Amino acid sequence: MISFLICLFAPLFSLTYTLDGNTDMCFFEELDKGVTTRGHFQVIRGGDRKVNLIVTDPKERSILKYVQESETRFSFTASEEGIYKFCMKNPSGSRKEFSLLTESFKAGEAEVGSLKANLDNLQITLNSILNEQNYVKKNERTVSLIADKTNKQVVFWSIVQISTVILTTVGQYFFFQRIFKN
Repeated sequence: MISFLICLFAPLFSLTYTLDGNTDMCFFEELDKGVTTRGHFQVIRGGDRKVNLIVTDPKERSILKYVQESETRFSFTASEEGIYKFCMKNPSGSRKEFSLLTESFKAGEAEVGSLKANLDNLQITLNSILNEQNYVKKNERTVSLIADKTNKQVVFWSIVQISTVILTTVGQYFFFQRIFKN
């Protein structure tokens, strides 16, 4: 029960947003020195499904840079205290929907007592499991959308082919009927 309550108040955030073409969207998180942040982002739908992620420190120095990625996992440790910026950039002209999930924890916080250490480790493990479940759900949704689109295209082209065969048959019928009447 205690570990469940700890998980409810864990420093974790997940965002799902729509990013218009050729635009940026930034999120900010205040971190203490030595805090490790890890997470992942995924483009759920839209265009070529590629975006750029740039993470900068409080002095505007680039810590992480991912260019033209559809999904990736990342991790870094804050080198100084301050506000860190996570910027998603959409270099193409099409609208895209993406999710960004991060969690932050300080290494060594679990050294206060054995019970607290076990609870903190359990919290980190449960947060990782929840992150992985969210990742799998979003990935499953993306695959489902692709499968549905493919199925619709198969049905459309099947109808086009059947219509073509029927029209060709009718055309040949009238052509041969005209030949044999003459």
